[in-house]
Amino acid sequence: MSRYQEGQVWHYRTRRGEERSLVKIQRIELGSDAHASIFHVSLIALRQRSADSLAHAPVSQSTLDNSVTHLAAGTPDFPSADEGIAEWRRASGGVFSVSLAEIVEMGDF
Repeated sequence: MSRYQEGQVWHYRTRRGEERSLVKIQRIELGSDAHASIFHVSLIALRQRSADSLAHAPVSQSTLDNSVTHLAAGTPDFPSADEGIAEWRRASGGVFSVSLAEIVEMGDF
C-alpha cells in the first residue's frame, strides 16, 4: 500500500528559486503492470517563461519517493489535470521516472 493519496499536497525538492512550489496528487490509477501505479500530478509556483504551473504530469511512485519531502498545510489552488489526463490517455502516454525538479527543467510550459 502506498503512502500517497489523491488530493494530497506535498513539498518537494525543487529547483533553486522555486522553494514555494508544491505538488498535488490529482489522480492515482493502476498501470499496465498490475503492481505499478501512475500518479497524475500538478505543480504550482514554478518559474517558467510561459506559465507558473504545470497542470498535468504522469509520474511513477519512484518519482514521488525521490522528490517529496513532507505534506503541505492548507489547500492551495491547483489547475485541473482533467484535460491533460484525457490527452495522455488518447496518446497512450508514458510515465516520468525522473525527479519532479527534472521534469520542470525539461520544458517551458
